[in-house]
Amino acid sequence: MNISPRSVTVLGTHDWRKTSQNLSETIQRINSGNKILGPADDPHGIAEAEKIQSHQSRLVTANKAIDGGVSYVQAGQGYLNELHASLGRMSEIATHANSQMLGSGERASYGYEFNQLAQQLVDVLGSDTAERFDILNGFQPNETFTVKINDKEFTHTAQKDDSVKTIRDALATQINEDPDASLLVRAYEGDDESLLITSIDSTQAITYESSSTGTNAVINQGTVAGKPGAMFNGMELFAEKAGNGPEIFVGELESHTYEIPEAYLRIATNLIQLSGRSFDFNSQDLDTNELVQIIKGAQDEASATLGEMAGAEHALSRFKTSNEITLQNLESALSRFMDADIAEESSKMAKFNILSQSAVAMLAQANFGPQNVLSLLK
Repeated sequence: MNISPRSVTVLGTHDWRKTSQNLSETIQRINSGNKILGPADDPHGIAEAEKIQSHQSRLVTANKAIDGGVSYVQAGQGYLNELHASLGRMSEIATHANSQMLGSGERASYGYEFNQLAQQLVDVLGSDTAERFDILNGFQPNETFTVKINDKEFTHTAQKDDSVKTIRDALATQINEDPDASLLVRAYEGDDESLLITSIDSTQAITYESSSTGTNAVINQGTVAGKPGAMFNGMELFAEKAGNGPEIFVGELESHTYEIPEAYLRIATNLIQLSGRSFDFNSQDLDTNELVQIIKGAQDEASATLGEMAGAEHALSRFKTSNEITLQNLESALSRFMDADIAEESSKMAKFNILSQSAVAMLAQANFGPQNVLSLLK
């Protein structure tokens, strides 16, 4: 059988081109580190790799959300520590005023510092818009004062020894101890001995009315605007959030969410009696022993919320750690589909390089005969 030089040349050229293409692809895999250079290389592998990358993207997004949540609770903890420091000093002042014989000047000095600290509380906590009721002096026994919340009336009939303070406190006690009203509002003392009522849940519609009976009894009604408190990225930390704290995405699936505990301290039973109020330490009506107990209750309220924030930070950290482990596992799985085996590819490169050189040598040998004939014809 005779094999023509032309057939050898065609065959050699085909082998050389194929070997050169394999060599080029091998070099690309080594340089890029990717096993799959195009969809045709491994359609199934590409599909699986895209699924894995989608999972990775969701987990990375979740970790960013978790970082934001951790920053949120850490900011809250910082403000709560500041709140604790103010309450601690207020407790010292109230205890000194209660247990020591002090002159009016010393008591006034204590009162000034105490009121400054009370203002710092409202700077952190903020305040909600409140309905204000002022009971004016000049009433007589048996005259009545009524505050109506939605359809329920709370009434106090003035007694001989009553004062604005005792009437206000009696109405506030009725409201706060009522099983229905206490779920909607919180009543407390405002400046100038006014009665303030704040909504607990902003989603509930509440109407307020007031009236008085008798020749002298007068009750005035108005509104006190709220004040913003501590902020985080434009969000008030201790504002009312309709019963729920911020909800963040913490996992791979859409349903993987975590609700940060709500820190709604503006209406806390004891803090609301201290925050932003003024106290006259020279007044006979100020019960410093009761004030010490209120401050202790406020410290307990702040501590409970601080514990919830610390628990939320721990939970978020666990979510992030779990996500990091999952990301490492996904990266390992993706590597099996996408990452080139450099040792194997290097071996292939050496093999294809030898085959390429052999093909070039074969082509050179196949062309040697025709070149001799041409040289003779010349």
